[in-house]
Amino acid sequence: MLAAETMISHTLQRMLESHSDWNVSRWFCPDIDRIGQENKADSFDGIIVNLPDFVNFYILVIHKIRRQFPDLPLLALSNYSDDFLIEPLLSAGADGYLQLGQSDAALRKAIETILSGEQCIITENT
Repeated sequence: MLAAETMISHTLQRMLESHSDWNVSRWFCPDIDRIGQENKADSFDGIIVNLPDFVNFYILVIHKIRRQFPDLPLLALSNYSDDFLIEPLLSAGADGYLQLGQSDAALRKAIETILSGEQCIITENT
């Protein structure tokens, strides 16, 4: 998970770690220019990014992650619920989108879906 040191990122990490079959690593990297410099994703199956932790335009964050890790499935998390705000994130390279505040089951479904190579969008409206 790529996120800043926030309460939300700690909660997300606890949710992810509750699944014994997953190994979760969290990168504290709210600076877009440091993405990929301090961590290697060689052993990771995918990346989850909590977009509100970044001060940069979300599309730039996704582009930067894609340049550093072009082959890893990428799940973007944010507060958006409207398609017109979510679609640009997918066009920029995110494989899936999960609106913050969703259940543990929704988070697990989103991760499993993008890891299987399919696109996934989960919001309060879906």
